[in-house]
Amino acid sequence: MDMVNTAEVLARLQRAAKEVRILEVWSLDPSVDSRKEKVKKSALYPFHDNYSIGRAELQGDEAIHKLLLSIIRSIANGPDTNDLCFDPRHGLRIYDQKGFIDVVVCYECLQGVIYDGKNEMWFRTSADAQADFDAVFAQLGLKKAN
Repeated sequence: MDMVNTAEVLARLQRAAKEVRILEVWSLDPSVDSRKEKVKKSALYPFHDNYSIGRAELQGDEAIHKLLLSIIRSIANGPDTNDLCFDPRHGLRIYDQKGFIDVVVCYECLQGVIYDGKNEMWFRTSADAQADFDAVFAQLGLKKAN
């Protein structure tokens, strides 16, 4: 996993924030390894080598932009180094007029990845946005994995 230029990640997310039409929030369960375990497909949704235990659409321009701005700020304030666990519990699918990008974040090791078509852009993040993400989970009735 090669980290890319933080400026490139921030530019992509800022562009997505300006053009967002629909924002899906995904609650991921890192204890389920989609590559090794057979999973009951009706209960869990695949999401980039992770499984989601729930997903919901966040409504309202203000709420959408608040969450995206929080995530952008936490990436801008990310550390220079990180741990290597990558057990993500938070995901986004950001739809715009051209399609969508996905964002997967692990707040334990403070890193994430943007999936933009066939491109993967890894980044480091601070934990600053985790509380905002978790508040959105609660608002949408999404369970957060242990």
